[in-house]
Amino acid sequence: PERMHNPLRYAGALTILVSPTFHIVGGSWLHLLTLMVAAVAITLLSIGLRVKALMYAGTAFLLADMAAMVVRGSIDHPGLLWLAGIALGSLVIGLAAVCERHREDIQQRIRLVTSELEAWQ
Repeated sequence: PERMHNPLRYAGALTILVSPTFHIVGGSWLHLLTLMVAAVAITLLSIGLRVKALMYAGTAFLLADMAAMVVRGSIDHPGLLWLAGIALGSLVIGLAAVCERHREDIQQRIRLVTSELEAWQ
């Protein structure tokens, strides 16, 4: 039935994305990278299929994976965390400058994306 589509989509995405989680707790970088690739693939697939449920699940796991990478990196290489923080801060400031310079164009694109997302399931 139609009402079961989203719960089944969530269950499928969670099955794929939760599988490397137990190895990540053990400190495996390979599983961190595997989760990142799987989360990006599911998010891109959901955009292509226009399914919000998968997009939310993929994005949530990608954010959780990135947080786990920061935690694991701070344990393995504490000095690298400072360098990554400075680089990320510089990128955010640069992105803000570019967005401010092209403000009208970006607002128009956001309106287009918003209207597209409203048409999704």
